[in-house]
Amino acid sequence: MTDNERTLASVGKPRTPPTDFILLRGTRVLMVADDAADRPAATGPLEADGMRVEVTGAAAVTADLIQQGHYEIVMLASHIPKAAALAATRIIREDGRFAELPIVAIATATMKSRMDDYRAAGVDDVVTTPFEPGEPSSIIQKWVTGLGNSDMLPPMLVAQMRESEANLPTGIANLDVRQGLRRMAGMRKLYLNSLRRFAIDESDVTDRLRLTIQAGDLVSAMRIAHSLKGNAGMIEANEVRLVTAQLEEILEDGVSEKGLELVERLEDVLRPLLSALHSWEQAV
Repeated sequence: MTDNERTLASVGKPRTPPTDFILLRGTRVLMVADDAADRPAATGPLEADGMRVEVTGAAAVTADLIQQGHYEIVMLASHIPKAAALAATRIIREDGRFAELPIVAIATATMKSRMDDYRAAGVDDVVTTPFEPGEPSSIIQKWVTGLGNSDMLPPMLVAQMRESEANLPTGIANLDVRQGLRRMAGMRKLYLNSLRRFAIDESDVTDRLRLTIQAGDLVSAMRIAHSLKGNAGMIEANEVRLVTAQLEEILEDGVSEKGLELVERLEDVLRPLLSALHSWEQAV
């Protein structure tokens, strides 16, 4: 999404979905706040909701800091001088690796005249103070799950795919649910459907891989591995995706024995994921 495609919420309170606090647990937040007095009030509610908040001053924001922290969102506290806040935002946006990193400014209502400056610098959203209880967490959820980007999609599709009565799975090892939702612009139903399809389609994938490799049909085995890698990437099952990518490379080199060893390793990371997805499916 380019800077021109980024849109800010109106200064009035935007409508945001109910906050899923379980989903937000562990969210990596960088709070940029120069005034030490602001920090407890800004970070406390987020930490209470289970987020991991790190605080730095605007002058300390660098591309290296962002890269090392693997943050999911950056929050700019309201008392940062405008020039410092904009400079920190531009440092982030000038590095192509962080083009999609959400940046939200926490501003006072008296800062309405600065909204265009924030937009030009690359800020995605603004939440104005005083805010309602839980409002910052709702704004964070909007952006770390990709809902903030759904305006770029057909409204009817978004309406159909955003809502779902089913609970999202949480606490499953090697499954990054927030990143999976971001990949699908926050469309909850679409992501849930992808999880269900993955659990069905890949339930016997390691058996299929073993049989084709043992039969010497490495072309078919590569095709199976490539499909699994893509499907794992779609739901953000990262460990499965990484092992499968290694397997695909080994098969391309024609090394059957090493390929079978990697299938065993793949099974070790895939089996618990499939089991957890089946348990989740039975519970919803």
